[in-house]
Amino acid sequence: MKRNKTKKLGKVNGNTLIAAIDIGKKVNYGYFRAPDGQDIKPFAFYNLRDGFEKKKVTLVQTNPMHTKRLKELTGNSPNKTDENDPKVIADVIALGHALTLVIPEGPAAELRRLRQARERAIKSRTSMSNQLQHLLFVIFPEFSWTMKHMKSKNVLHLVENCPAPESIVRTGIEPLCAILRKTSRGKLGQERAREIFEAAQKSMGISEGRESILKEIEHLFLNIRDEDCFIASLEREMKHYLEEIPYS
Repeated sequence: MKRNKTKKLGKVNGNTLIAAIDIGKKVNYGYFRAPDGQDIKPFAFYNLRDGFEKKKVTLVQTNPMHTKRLKELTGNSPNKTDENDPKVIADVIALGHALTLVIPEGPAAELRRLRQARERAIKSRTSMSNQLQHLLFVIFPEFSWTMKHMKSKNVLHLVENCPAPESIVRTGIEPLCAILRKTSRGKLGQERAREIFEAAQKSMGISEGRESILKEIEHLFLNIRDEDCFIASLEREMKHYLEEIPYS
């Protein structure tokens, strides 16, 4: 399998017609500049087959940061203005700062999509974990003082079984100790269980609207577990495709 990497192109020669496109989800903006400097006003076209008939041209790409910086240098606003972006992209290409375009195929294409899906899933899981910590703080603010690593598996297992201070008190110290020993593989035990139990007895968490909060906590746990399973499946697929790519 060929190992392709993006490469920086040299300065565009004087006989090249530059066609720049700022690609959007639904609408794209195009721009043409002739070798003699003549150009046309940027135009819009939709993401349909008619707008992308295959022609024999050299495809390149530009770094969005280069586009933004050049817009600032030329006096334009760095804010998103689709109609003007193709002209700036053409300027970047003309200055020789374009990059070759590498379109992955086969296992490499699958691996890229799997990596992107994994990044989105991890971001989603992190967001849900942060929401979960916020809700726990609302009903049991003392918990974060007794358990420092709020995203650890033993904390999540404990909260899943005893999400509120009253459920911890009902569980009792000894069963609580057993849960901590099992989930932490013996690192936590009687002393930590007593700290959590005593904090639960004196908790200053809110008392109104607790049922709704507990319902949302349960919902978040289910989603986090599903996201964990999805991430694990993505990583298995990534390992499979990595084995098909030489030198990976």
